[in-house]
Amino acid sequence: MVEIYGIRPRDRMPLHTARLSERNPSNAGWLRFWNFADSSGGHAPRELTGARKDSWTFRANAKRGGGPLGPGLYTGGGNYDQGGAYCDDSYRTAIGSSLTAMVLFNSVSSTNSEFIFGNTSLITGGDYNWGIYRSHSTATIAAFVKNSGGTVVSASGASNLMPIGKTALAAMTYDGATIRAYIDGIQVGSAAQTGNVRTTDLNTTLCDWYGATQSQAVWAYYAGISNRVWSPDELLAVGENWFSIFDEEEEPVFYSLPTGGGGSVPPLYFHRTQHGMS
Repeated sequence: MVEIYGIRPRDRMPLHTARLSERNPSNAGWLRFWNFADSSGGHAPRELTGARKDSWTFRANAKRGGGPLGPGLYTGGGNYDQGGAYCDDSYRTAIGSSLTAMVLFNSVSSTNSEFIFGNTSLITGGDYNWGIYRSHSTATIAAFVKNSGGTVVSASGASNLMPIGKTALAAMTYDGATIRAYIDGIQVGSAAQTGNVRTTDLNTTLCDWYGATQSQAVWAYYAGISNRVWSPDELLAVGENWFSIFDEEEEPVFYSLPTGGGGSVPPLYFHRTQHGMS
């Protein structure tokens, strides 16, 4: 029996900590990237961009567990003070007129429209700086940006792009002129906006927007925020392979090969290099 070590792409969330792939140039420039499948202490998600800087708070109905794609954060349902999670937003002042945000999630239930991932208020209802929003009535995704002058613009997709039960990578970009909304790397909406993103002291939230009498419940797997505008090709690459953002998995593969003359064949190790396998 010959034991051959290979590398395969991931197709589920890693149970234990996985690094962001250094082979993926898109990983440069994250302000924050959270892996909700893993924990850095208690229930807090592990931040893969360095030491944990923002402490997450889980509402009563939110919990970590096993979702359709493996371990993740179930945001729970109920009123705004029962479901969802939030953390501080100390990264916010690094955002000017360039923003990319994304979240991999699965919709479980919905009783009200809500920001799935965004920078929103837990003190005064209806306030936000930016966010990826799912409409309860139309089951679509919208991207919102409020500029420093207080003007709000949203870019919305067509109806029923994000129905209950669907897993997708929702993303948004803003470049100082246009807001764009994406689902699995495909642009579904755009709208003109100008100025810098407003950076008042709100919170980074998952399904947790003050004032919603009922909320949405989702499985969230990872989320990231960058002050660099990702290109359409970068977003499509991750949209086509959600887990390409992480290091790939190394695993042993066993083959029965003739040893010839009764001798043994030493293990063969295959490693991925810049030019293929060696």
